Amino acid sequence: MSKLKSVGSKTLKRYMSLLVAAVEAKISAKMSGQFGFVSDASTLFLENYVALFGVYWHDGQLKQALLTIAPMEEGDLTAQSHCSFIKKICDIFHLS
Repeated sequence: MSKLKSVGSKTLKRYMSLLVAAVEAKISAKMSGQFGFVSDASTLFLENYVALFGVYWHDGQLKQALLTIAPMEEGDLTAQSHCSFIKKICDIFHLS
């Protein structure tokens, strides 16, 4: 049995949103210098997913952070759609 008190769904969603914002801000701050991307793709049950990692130097060490895993639109796996996807992620993390 858990010793934690139960939490309502609205409260849980609120704190999850705050956590996402805090993690995005921390990653954005660490990737403020030079950075690059590594992507990986996978197909599961006929749905295509793309994972995007940010790669950057921090305190003299090469670091990587998982920025997103998301499904790609069905039937549009072109280079242009991947570029648009990366641009959206750059906007979320305030990267340029």
